[in-house]
Amino acid sequence: MAALVAVVLAMATTLCGLAVAMIKGDLWKAAPYWLPYALFAASVALYILAAILGVLHFRREQATKNLPAVHQENKPENHIENRPVFENNPTIIVSTGEAPASTPESERAYSAVLAFLERTMQRGRAVMYFVENIAAATHLPEQQVFNALQKLVEDGHVFRSPIEGVGTDGGSTRWGHVYWYAHF
Repeated sequence: MAALVAVVLAMATTLCGLAVAMIKGDLWKAAPYWLPYALFAASVALYILAAILGVLHFRREQATKNLPAVHQENKPENHIENRPVFENNPTIIVSTGEAPASTPESERAYSAVLAFLERTMQRGRAVMYFVENIAAATHLPEQQVFNALQKLVEDGHVFRSPIEGVGTDGGSTRWGHVYWYAHF
């Protein structure tokens, strides 16, 4: 529609230019006296037509902008009855509602791991640790070190990243995570 308005405006301007050239006597001096006036009338009619088409185009664009978007997935193709759906996926959740109580051994492991991390940290850098390395240095079982690191992660002292295979320093772990301790 916008292209049509442009074509009508171009034709009206051309006809107006021809009429002016004929009246001045620069073009077709033998033309009948009424022809330039007819060209002016035609150009005015085309300008009015272009204005009407422009207004219609503007209104159509505004109407399409104001319509809410209708998504295909929101249109129901057929009626679906509200029937219960039974799935054969039972879920059993067993919980006492309390967090596991910390034992003196877990508290000792927590303190020993945190002391090891603080002792071996490098100020201004994040240091990577494996469960196996901490267990060897603190002489604690790997399971207790892992549990202590999990609690340190929950407390926000340590960050962890999943790891597969060999770490950047050539070390590897069977616990699935590398732990980072940083103190800036």
